[in-house]
Amino acid sequence: MSTTTYDIESMARRLTELDDLQAIRDQQVRYGRALDWDDETLLAQVFWPDADIDYGFFVGRGDEFVKVLITISRESGCRPWHAISGQSVSLTGANAARAECYFLGGSTTLNIAGDTEIQFIGGRYLDDFEKRGGEWRVAKRVLICDFRFSDLTRTEHVEGFAAALNDRGRLGPDHPLYWQFTRR
Repeated sequence: MSTTTYDIESMARRLTELDDLQAIRDQQVRYGRALDWDDETLLAQVFWPDADIDYGFFVGRGDEFVKVLITISRESGCRPWHAISGQSVSLTGANAARAECYFLGGSTTLNIAGDTEIQFIGGRYLDDFEKRGGEWRVAKRVLICDFRFSDLTRTEHVEGFAAALNDRGRLGPDHPLYWQFTRR
């Protein structure tokens, strides 16, 4: 009969590492969710206020970036949609990590002619994360855009089952279907 020995300290370190990796992946996904639900408070929790952000159209601090993104979204009337995939995270220290993930972003906006403009953007986020006070947030982000696509469609051309799908309208944290997610 064999016995198994456990190295509790090693297991505790591994558990902390796994928790850190998941917290970072959660933040990558939280970014898209915050934009899609127009939740400025949630978006601000993704970036450190002093984060270094470079999206091309914006280069500056994290706290300024949050305000710019929310303003663009609200003033344009766009209805955004984000998907995050291909998440790769590497812990580079007890409180530092590098991460990359792919994104697909879509939005619809009504133009002055009444047509719906559909846009899709695909690319990747290159992030440096820092853990401060036990919390992981983006300390540096560069967006690389791999492709863009836009097209116009007349809204009245939607037919069949798609015309009967629930239309979400403008989303926000006060929407009756908004769910709060918390980490334990």
